[in-house]
Amino acid sequence: MNRSVRKSAAGFTLVEMLVAVFVSALIMGSAVTLFKKGVDVTTITSQRAQMQTDLRAAEDMIIKDLSMAGAGMWQGGIAVPAVAPAPRYGCDLAGVCYVTATFPTFPTLGISNTAYYMLAGPSKGPVITVGQPATDTVTMIYADQQFLLNDYVMTINAAGTAATFTPPAFIPNPVPQDVDDPVVGIKPGDVLQLTTKTGPALVTVTGNVTKAGAGAATIWTVPFANGDILHLNNSASPVGVQAIKGGTNQSATRVLIITYYIDTITDLAGNVTPRLMRQVNTQKPVPLADNIINLKLTYDTYDDNGVLQSELPDAGAGSTPAITPALIQKVNLAALTARTATRGPMGFQGLNLQTQVSVRNLSFKNRYQ
Repeated sequence: MNRSVRKSAAGFTLVEMLVAVFVSALIMGSAVTLFKKGVDVTTITSQRAQMQTDLRAAEDMIIKDLSMAGAGMWQGGIAVPAVAPAPRYGCDLAGVCYVTATFPTFPTLGISNTAYYMLAGPSKGPVITVGQPATDTVTMIYADQQFLLNDYVMTINAAGTAATFTPPAFIPNPVPQDVDDPVVGIKPGDVLQLTTKTGPALVTVTGNVTKAGAGAATIWTVPFANGDILHLNNSASPVGVQAIKGGTNQSATRVLIITYYIDTITDLAGNVTPRLMRQVNTQKPVPLADNIINLKLTYDTYDDNGVLQSELPDAGAGSTPAITPALIQKVNLAALTARTATRGPMGFQGLNLQTQVSVRNLSFKNRYQ
């Protein structure tokens, strides 16, 4: 008996096809949405991690410089010429000053201008966020401990416009670098602290170091003539190198005058990016971190009566009587804030760091000297 098998030629109906297409589209749409959200989360997380890394690196640099303020320097501050043009800081060799034009001069407390080793700049930076106060600047001064200039025998000339350096009678260990060493040696624009038994002075190197002789008879000459960019060299002023040039036990140390401030950079497309900048002596400033929208500091210091004054934005300069910056005990980094746009229309994300730094070198006194 033969059995016939019927094969159906029927396929999917239109309704079934539409349902299948709809379900597939729904699944694909959900998958794309999940993928996009995953990419966005990854981007935001990576962006925040990078922002945190950059901000903490900048904070570490600031902390290091703040904690070194006053290290290797003459106790209390150094008098600088009080005659015009007024000594200043935060300017490069081209004469460009990177904080407000009326600000970067050393404060006058007492009978002369004084280079204190911690200089507050409350609201001396630009306004980054509309409706918020201007950002702060801060400047600290300390000796360069890596360049062993004080191992050499120094002699200031009679005019007080140059000094010669000769090797010591007994070579110390480690051996000091050459004064004109191409990597770490003295260069135009460097700031030197000259000290004698009479006292200290700050000068700016105004030309290349010249060398004569060889070996133990080597003589290096370092010029610091009038007309320097920072106005520290002034032979018409009784304060400064003119006051100490005849003193005995002469020695020199290279000094770092470091200013932190926020600047704004505009690219070719007109986009404005705020940057945290670090400027040293008469060098061009270098950026430490982008998208830094706020820098605020306060200071804990003692007044003339020995009473601790806390969290003063100007370190007591506006108090009556004014408090000397030499009495600062602690610096409070109240705000170091980064803010950057996230990918697409997702707004912004921000991060703020705060810390406190003891500046023990400002008020330390070695009573065993």
